[in-house]
Amino acid sequence: MTLDVSAIEDLSENQTEQLVWECASELREIFEGKKYCRRHEDYKRGGKVKGDLAFQVQFGQFSEEQRDKIIGVLTDMFCYKHSKYFDYVSKVLLPETLVMIYMKVVGKTREEAELLLLEGTTSAN
Repeated sequence: MTLDVSAIEDLSENQTEQLVWECASELREIFEGKKYCRRHEDYKRGGKVKGDLAFQVQFGQFSEEQRDKIIGVLTDMFCYKHSKYFDYVSKVLLPETLVMIYMKVVGKTREEAELLLLEGTTSAN
């Protein structure tokens, strides 16, 4: 499937799912602690820092349907054996996936993607 969109809001359900699966190996490396991720480190640190992660998930221009599809695929990937990982998935891997997809679709750096998601800015900017 080719990705012929340049705005998050134009992603179909199938394209959204495909993009999540394309992130799978990088997400697995984060999950296993093989690739540095600030959210992963904060989660492992625990306490208030871990709790604050729940307030750091920014959805930007992702629709409710796209968010549901992303969390569904992540749950299939990481929670098929143990639902105990759902908290980690929602606080660490979900926001990481949103950033990765944003970077791919809109062509921004990680820092730019994080900022745009935080601001809820449209992809056209």
